[in-house]
Amino acid sequence: MSGILRVGVVASDDARDPAARSGTPHGVLSGLESLGVDVPVLRAAPPAVLERGVALVAGGRGAEQGMLDQRLRARGSRGLYSASVARLRGTAASARARSTAVDAWVQIGAGFSLATTAPFRCTTT
Repeated sequence: MSGILRVGVVASDDARDPAARSGTPHGVLSGLESLGVDVPVLRAAPPAVLERGVALVAGGRGAEQGMLDQRLRARGSRGLYSASVARLRGTAASARARSTAVDAWVQIGAGFSLATTAPFRCTTT
């Protein structure tokens, strides 16, 4: 490691997007960068098709009525908040974090668990 502090930010959305999660990840990222910290950004998301497939299965059957596409959309929406998707996001984030050298991590959100040997702080919005 160099003499510059390196603190990674990991979030389920794009941390560089000011509109994501009410701007919290972007604010954390911008604040750290304004202090001269080197901030690698990781997205805690597997490939979209994999995440959507797991969400669809995890969403289970509900009481929704309507066309097939509406029922599938409702099931997938429920599934995005499932433990299965959280584990998938955690696995994706942790794999990326292992290949990124940092002094510490800031995890934005509690929709996944980051497994790392570097110190980390989890914030929820």
